[in-house]
Amino acid sequence: MKKSRIKKSLVAFLCLATTMSLFAGCQSSSSSSSGKSTTAKKENLTIMHYLVEKGKLKALNDTVAGFKKKYPNVDVTIQGMSLDQYSNTLNMKISAGDMPDVMFGSPKTYSDIVKSGNIMDITDKDFTSRVDKDAIKCAEVDGKVYGIPMDLMLSGVIYNKDIFKKYNIQTPKTWSEFVNVMKTLKQHNVTPVAAGYKDLASVGGSYWCQLFGSGLAQMPTMRADIMSGAKKPSDYPVLKQFLTQWKTINQYTSNATQVGVDRSEQEFGSGRAGMIIIGSWAVSAIRSYAPNGNFGSFVFPFFDDASKNKMQYNTDDTWMLSSKSANQKTALKFFDYMTSKEAASTWATDVPAVSAITGAKADKLDPILDDMNAALTSGAAYNAMAETAFSGQSATVWDAQMQSWAFTSTSSANADLNKYLSQLDKAMANARTTGK
Repeated sequence: MKKSRIKKSLVAFLCLATTMSLFAGCQSSSSSSSGKSTTAKKENLTIMHYLVEKGKLKALNDTVAGFKKKYPNVDVTIQGMSLDQYSNTLNMKISAGDMPDVMFGSPKTYSDIVKSGNIMDITDKDFTSRVDKDAIKCAEVDGKVYGIPMDLMLSGVIYNKDIFKKYNIQTPKTWSEFVNVMKTLKQHNVTPVAAGYKDLASVGGSYWCQLFGSGLAQMPTMRADIMSGAKKPSDYPVLKQFLTQWKTINQYTSNATQVGVDRSEQEFGSGRAGMIIIGSWAVSAIRSYAPNGNFGSFVFPFFDDASKNKMQYNTDDTWMLSSKSANQKTALKFFDYMTSKEAASTWATDVPAVSAITGAKADKLDPILDDMNAALTSGAAYNAMAETAFSGQSATVWDAQMQSWAFTSTSSANADLNKYLSQLDKAMANARTTGK
């Protein structure tokens, strides 16, 4: 009888101990044996960019939302600004030791901060291998990878198919044919080309689309030679041809010196202009004004020899990591998530764009992008970032000088090209020798 009571007491004790053990196990996810909280530690991530297009902003916001869903303990701060302010702001933050963890931009464009050791070398990271082998070349500096491109930048002339059909206009294959298209549209009181030069984004879009395809293919080392001082801008006949063509085009715009890129996209999207010379980055903005617009695109016909005309392409939305960041582990997790097939496909759908991530793709490509992609896959394209790009002060001065010509050639039919080229030579030399 005594043994029975002892046995029962032992069983009761073991049951109680087991219950307490299970209860303690339930608490272990939030408490350690010392009683201290082990809730996931808060992490921070700062992202800086100059995106303005609605589709791209949605892509970034959706990417951040997906990342936070996977890593709810991360607080993400997004800092957006205009392209005009971006370079100076980034340099000031670097000087102040307040560099963002993740920043927007091509390593080749920002090769000065890459070479100064401020950008992380991600050559050997697993997520880097997910980028298309041709696209990743655009993120290399001195043979190492410093950025992740999310999509491709395809460019050309976006046109209104209904307007072209109405006036029996065929898509031009040569420069002379393009001029005749502009004349025909003007005769029918349709603005031939929508353009806006009040912001650098629109100016950059113009010379990237017009010069950096067909033109740059004929002088691939132009930017490197100008930055090194081996040659001057005025040494390049193709550059003179571009500036002359740009002047001609600007006589067929409406109020280009009074508006920026957003207004020019609206002018085209609303049907008031027959064409806009721009790239794939603008498709979402144009579609916000004309969701069902009957639009297509064609290669900008730089030469009268159609076989020499190439669509400019390179990588578009590219992101870099700070090598100085205290949040590098978090930033690397962000890049790993961003380059996943699911996240990259969402990005391509939102923008919309042709993805630079292998296996990722938009749910459906816009007809404008279909035409651009056809030019790319046919080989009628030139990778404008395959060689050295303008960077640092040279990039800043080049953009400012291009904007100066855009304004001058638009407002004055008597704009003096030789005088401008002399000014451009001096400005680029100063950028190289004095950093001004």
